[in-house]
Amino acid sequence: MREMAKTAQKLSTGDLNVQITPRSAQDQLAHAFITMVESLKGVSNTAQQLSTGDLYVDIQPRSTEDTLGHAFVAMVDSMREMAETADKIAQGNLTVNFRPRSDKDLLGISFLTMKDKFKNILQQISVSTEQFVSASKQLNQSNQMVSNGASHQTASLENISSSFEQFSAMIQQNAQ
Repeated sequence: MREMAKTAQKLSTGDLNVQITPRSAQDQLAHAFITMVESLKGVSNTAQQLSTGDLYVDIQPRSTEDTLGHAFVAMVDSMREMAETADKIAQGNLTVNFRPRSDKDLLGISFLTMKDKFKNILQQISVSTEQFVSASKQLNQSNQMVSNGASHQTASLENISSSFEQFSAMIQQNAQ
């Protein structure tokens, strides 16, 4: 019994490196401890996988009362939903419907804020683009007007030059 108490103490501090040897096939306490340690090791491995971003973990709660197992399933479901939402936003879909799971869901709230900011930035870019196109059209019209004005001035100068030539010819003719 002391050996099981020491093992239980180690488990209570998170130490899963324990060796349990049943004294017989009927040693229900030792067999229950072995099952519990295996379950905790499985949960620990799942947590390690999740910490590396691996959301393809397979979590199977051991029973309907497996509080830890069901909590992990809910956590992974939430993380997968966040990953899907991030992927949709990355593809440019800012109409994605997403709600944080609670008022304490910092990641979910940050996603909503990010999505709204991206949407605002795109709207500002759209407005700026429209203003740029409008300004370009106005500049083009102004250039066309200047070009037309220059053509008229050139024609007028040619007329004046021609008139001067005629006038000069008449003066020379009269002078002779």
